[in-house]
Amino acid sequence: RDPSDPRLNALTLASGLDDYPRATVPGPEERHADLAAWLAFGARVLAGAAHRFPGVLAKGAPHYEALGADLWAALESRHWDEASGAYLDWGVTAGEGSFVDLVVFKCASRDGGSQVEAAAPLETARRGRGCPA
Repeated sequence: RDPSDPRLNALTLASGLDDYPRATVPGPEERHADLAAWLAFGARVLAGAAHRFPGVLAKGAPHYEALGADLWAALESRHWDEASGAYLDWGVTAGEGSFVDLVVFKCASRDGGSQVEAAAPLETARRGRGCPA
């Protein structure tokens, strides 16, 4: 990660599909315009396929057309911001928090029969501690 890059998740695809969810602590209050747009687009593709190949998609073209219209209406009502003239994500952000570099250790289990992973802050790892005792 480039420390001078202000984006939360740098170097992601324009589609938005590779960095969902984006929140530091994801939750149900997080909404992404690009994800909603892809869902609406997918419903339109299914409607087109149902028109072209009747009987292949069990629910049929009218179902997918209605689903696509509902998803588009939701995108418009939840994400369109008139002031900026853009579709915007919304949700809880952690702009006032801080990132902590973590190191992941592979540790033997207490009985030695398997491995477990443990994460520790980088400073703890530098002190030689990482795996649980």
